[in-house]
Amino acid sequence: MSESSTNKTTRKIVDVMERYEWVQQVSIFYLNYEDRFLAPDHKPEITRRLRRMFPEQAFLYRLRINKDVNSSFVHGYDGNSKSVSMAYHSFFTNRSLKRKELLVFTVALEKAFDCDLRHRSRTVQALKRYLWINTIKREKVEDLTSYFSDMTAQRRWALINKNKATPRSLR
Repeated sequence: MSESSTNKTTRKIVDVMERYEWVQQVSIFYLNYEDRFLAPDHKPEITRRLRRMFPEQAFLYRLRINKDVNSSFVHGYDGNSKSVSMAYHSFFTNRSLKRKELLVFTVALEKAFDCDLRHRSRTVQALKRYLWINTIKREKVEDLTSYFSDMTAQRRWALINKNKATPRSLR
């Protein structure tokens, strides 16, 4: 029996997470409710800018869905629900980005996309990394086609600047 697309994607993401060293996670969120469906269109530009602005480091990029965003933090949402689903961009990197670099990157994206964005970064710790990998294995990757109906042919993840990735030392 052949491997399903979701299982193959999950396996490949887990392999890259386990094989290489990742020291920082950065997530980029849309602030306006109307902008959430633009994420697949923005993915190629984000990966291109990561490649060009930071050529000396590797990135594991993923297009994600946060299913539990507090609706009071989302501009332009007029519904009654206390939480909404929002698309966002997430990437791990093998070298920490400074606060100023992240700000310049986010502002460049805002200008290119004409939408308001917010970024958040955190250090990758060993226990957290272990939990992320186990969660991906257990829950698989999100079904983006149910959220983005026209996203059947686009990849949801990318390993950018693979030749700059730091192999993980097994201790």
